[in-house]
Amino acid sequence: MRSASGSSARRGHSLGEFAALVAAGVLELADALRIVAVRGRAMQAAGEARPGTMTALLGVGAEAAMALCDDARGDDVLLVANENSPQQVVISGSVAAIERAETLAAERKIRAVRLNVAGAFHSPLMEPAVEPLSAAIAEAAFSPPRFPIASNVTGTLVTDPAELRALAERHVVSPVRWEASVGALAELGADTFVEAGPGDVLTKLAKRAAPGARAVAVDSPRPRPRSPRKGPEHARMRRVLAAPRRAPPAGDILGHRRGRRPSPRGGS
Repeated sequence: MRSASGSSARRGHSLGEFAALVAAGVLELADALRIVAVRGRAMQAAGEARPGTMTALLGVGAEAAMALCDDARGDDVLLVANENSPQQVVISGSVAAIERAETLAAERKIRAVRLNVAGAFHSPLMEPAVEPLSAAIAEAAFSPPRFPIASNVTGTLVTDPAELRALAERHVVSPVRWEASVGALAELGADTFVEAGPGDVLTKLAKRAAPGARAVAVDSPRPRPRSPRKGPEHARMRRVLAAPRRAPPAGDILGHRRGRRPSPRGGS
């Protein structure tokens, strides 16, 4: 993220938050790789011990999703796991609760898309993963960030290394407040978002949550030809960063073709 004043911040979605911590100088790359390996094994074990799944709700925000969860939960675990945008929320919980939620969503004319995941990520069903994850994190040094981190857990900007460590330990059982983090960056003055990595899902989510912002996805730091229509990625990024700010065309505030929504982002 970059603002007109030149200030900068970092954020990452779910597992991507560890990449953001490396990019901001909080974690060494070797430590981050060791932690995410432990995290993956611990989450897999938690998913096998406490089975669950996730479903994306399209066309609704967090408030409607929370109401759906309240009505479908029963005695099971069911909650909002990813607040991705005003029009995309992911819920997480036991298989039985998710099935009830999907049935209720259909009755309420809400589109529900089951995600192909190995567990109920970002929910209390991942609690068995916290102890091994915390042990791995305890072995790493957390340095002051060169840029503020927009936390998944709080949706706010964080600069204290001790707080970043504590948030990382609870990350797998806490919802991803992605939409709130966009708001936090907007308050900082963010007007440009650059997504690093394959795909452009987060770019589209940023445009949906902050319609006036510029955003670009770059899946490689090196010049690499794409289609003749799009040109090299590095050139495309320079064009976006250099272009004067302007409001998006009416009816096309998502930065992509009308009628298309960003793919569901469930996190892991």
